[in-house]
Amino acid sequence: MSRRKKPVAALPALAIFCVLIAPAAMADEIVMANGDRLTGKIVRKESETLVLATSYAGDVTVKWADIRRISADGPVAVYFEDGSKLSGTMRSTQDGMVIVTSGGLTSAPTPLAKLRFINPSAEVSGEGAKVTGHINAGLSSSAGNTQTTKIYLDTEGVIRSRDNRYTLGGRGARTEDRGVQSESNWLAYAKYDHFFTKKWYGYGNGDFEYDRFKDIRMRSTLGLGSGYQFFESERTNLSLEGGLTYVHTDFIVGENDAYPAARWALKYDHMLFASKIQFFHAHEVFVGLDNTDKVFVRSQTGLRIPLIDKLNATAQYNVDWDNTPTDGRVRTDKTLLLTLGYTW
Repeated sequence: MSRRKKPVAALPALAIFCVLIAPAAMADEIVMANGDRLTGKIVRKESETLVLATSYAGDVTVKWADIRRISADGPVAVYFEDGSKLSGTMRSTQDGMVIVTSGGLTSAPTPLAKLRFINPSAEVSGEGAKVTGHINAGLSSSAGNTQTTKIYLDTEGVIRSRDNRYTLGGRGARTEDRGVQSESNWLAYAKYDHFFTKKWYGYGNGDFEYDRFKDIRMRSTLGLGSGYQFFESERTNLSLEGGLTYVHTDFIVGENDAYPAARWALKYDHMLFASKIQFFHAHEVFVGLDNTDKVFVRSQTGLRIPLIDKLNATAQYNVDWDNTPTDGRVRTDKTLLLTLGYTW
């Protein structure tokens, strides 16, 4: 009587097959509106995009609005627009909808548009804050027929949580030509933004300015207003805001002045192409409400170029314009700056 042999030889092949298909079976998946399917590991959704880590193309960023279905086999932290949160797996049972399962709890089918975040950072979720900023410094000196020394410094720090943003900064410059001052100025500012929605916010701000050669012993502004954050990401930031400001100027020689003003401001920065070179531009415009001839503008435009780690070089062009300078002063001050700096 012959005995039937067991298929022992097939077991290693079966084991290898299971190992190979396991990652694919456990992969997260998104289905796009055009029918494309992408698999990988969901990293995060913090704004209007989702980041998917793939083995074939690295991190892939897709527009959230273009996603038709989504599934995650591993645990993810899901934050909904109503403020609730679940951590678990998720899957789409129909287009544009998702179900999140956490332990024995399963959410009702929820529109994808109602998912605010997936795996957000602490500052984005409201459970912490992110601190960013920079400091730049420039120094030039010449001797011989020309004997000049110029020092420039600017810095800004930002603390950002989900609903609040705090900004504190300042800049100053001093130039001497053969021991005689030809430039002496500084500006210090502070600002608080409270976000009512993801985009709209209210703000309160104030600053103090000194400029000897503009005849300004101290100019202070204090204002309130609202703004709109069009973009806010590591690659692109753009905000536009406006409000009312009280301006008080104590002149060195001229007659002191105080008046209410309208304020309009724009702040923009963007990483150029696929590089880490950052273009930035910011300006503020103040227009007197009692006399529209009282207009002054501050603006900064430039490029921030990375060097080593967080060290960078900055080429910057500042323009300050005052429509009603005191007697003997010109309206426009222009400054070209080349500085070295550190970002965090």
